[in-house]
Amino acid sequence: MVDVHVQVTNMLGSEYQAGKQVIAYGVEAKRLAFLARIDADLQLAIARCDLFEEERVSGSSDVPRLASLAESAVIAYGRIAQGAGGRIPPELVSDLDDETRALHSWAMALRDKHVGHSVNALNQTLTIAVISEDGEANLREVFAMNLRVVLTADDMVRLRALAETVRRTLARHLETARECVIEALSPDPAASLDNLQPQLDLVSRDDFDYEGTRGDVRGMILIPVNLEEQSYGDLDDSDAEANG
Repeated sequence: MVDVHVQVTNMLGSEYQAGKQVIAYGVEAKRLAFLARIDADLQLAIARCDLFEEERVSGSSDVPRLASLAESAVIAYGRIAQGAGGRIPPELVSDLDDETRALHSWAMALRDKHVGHSVNALNQTLTIAVISEDGEANLREVFAMNLRVVLTADDMVRLRALAETVRRTLARHLETARECVIEALSPDPAASLDNLQPQLDLVSRDDFDYEGTRGDVRGMILIPVNLEEQSYGDLDDSDAEANG
């Protein structure tokens, strides 16, 4: 059984505006949405770093728990480079200074070689045979060695600082993308708008397809919940974390 935590992030934080809300689907709107997705993943990485620090400062000696928080932070950061929405734009990476790009490569190496995959020298699986004195061979064992990388407190500080730096650089690209969307909407709003309104719907968590891809959902946001315990009226501001 899978539970889903709802986190709603409004990147622009604009005030309420009267009128019908519809979905902007042009190239400019898609780029803005993609950059906003990157920002949301960076916020998640920072939040996980903060949880790690809270746990460490509390005096916790639970190394597996600390390691799990560190790994989730690395995974969240790694989504900006290899997430479902695509890779981090090269022009954003080029705007980073040399030190930040080096830290980005370090974080991605952690994600790709040690956390997300096991393509490193610390993970080896060997099939061991034994040869007797008379020359007969027999299988002895399959030996698997899995050493887990545990990030230190200093590593987590570096990762958090990296995510904050990338967010500051990303903010400029977000603002440019926002202006491009506004400019695209101005001459002919109908040409860049879908006549569909964004919709939020609750579905049974038992029936939700967790393995499928997002597909062409056209503005429909499905949230899997236990429908026996939750009704539509239960989903209010207390159920979402607003970051922005």
